[in-house]
Amino acid sequence: MRILFLLASLVSLSFVGIDKDKYELKDGVATLNGNPIFRLESTDKWATDYKLKTLEGKEVAFFKWYSIKDKNSISPSNPEGRITYYDVTFYESGLKCEMDANHTKKSLVRELHSHNMVFENQVNQESIKSFVLIHGTKFSEKTRGTTVIINNN
Repeated sequence: MRILFLLASLVSLSFVGIDKDKYELKDGVATLNGNPIFRLESTDKWATDYKLKTLEGKEVAFFKWYSIKDKNSISPSNPEGRITYYDVTFYESGLKCEMDANHTKKSLVRELHSHNMVFENQVNQESIKSFVLIHGTKFSEKTRGTTVIINNN
C-alpha cells in the first residue's frame, strides 16, 4: 500500500513543474515571467470588458463581456443555463469573433499571448486572422432565432 501511495505521489508531483511560465496582470500590464508583453486594460468598474493594447498604447482589440441563458446548457451544475463569452472586435481590421469568458485574468493573458497577436510591441495581423478563424461566433449563433419562410406558391 505504501508503494502504491509513493508511486501516486511521484506521478502527481512530476506534473507540478511542467508549466514554468508565470503570467500576471497588474495595473493593466500583462507580464510573462516578470517581462511586460502587452496591455490588457479594464474599461468598466466590474472588470468584465477589456482593451488589448501594445505596450506603447496602440489599441488592438476590444473584449465585450456577455452573459446569456441557453436552455440547451441547463445542467445540474448550471441550472440557469448561463453562458459567458467575450465579443472581440479588432480595431484595425474590423474582424470580429467570440471567445469563452470563463477565464481568470491570468488565464486570459495566457490565452491571448499564446496566439502572438501582439509580439515585441508589434501587432501581428496574420495571428489576428488566425485567432478569428479559430474562435468564430459560436455563442451568438446559439441565440439567433430560426426564420421560417412560408411560400404559398
